[in-house]
Amino acid sequence: MDQRAPAVDAVAVHLKLVRLWLPDISSLNRKYVLLQWVFATPFIIFMLIGLFRCLSQRRYWTQEWVLVHGIIAATVFVTLVFFGSPRYRDANIPVLMIYAAFGVQALLPRKIAQRPTLAGSGSE
Repeated sequence: MDQRAPAVDAVAVHLKLVRLWLPDISSLNRKYVLLQWVFATPFIIFMLIGLFRCLSQRRYWTQEWVLVHGIIAATVFVTLVFFGSPRYRDANIPVLMIYAAFGVQALLPRKIAQRPTLAGSGSE
């Protein structure tokens, strides 16, 4: 039986979650790390904003959204049980793009974020 203090386990859980959502900077290749900071960081920020928006608004708690939220919940669970690595997050990039799109939409001015109407579409 493991005799470690519960505080050590709590810190490990938090570190795993942080590592999951940070850019992958563990490589010795400096160009790769630079590209991770430049391109992955904005995506991760938009994704986290969108995730917060989806979880804080009740209209995204429907049965249709269970699959999307469930995929991310499964990723977080695997991270907590095993090893917090960005490669687990990267496998879910298509799903995370949904959250990132909501993050971008949340940051855009309301007029731009609204759906444009097409001229001559019959809605006049």
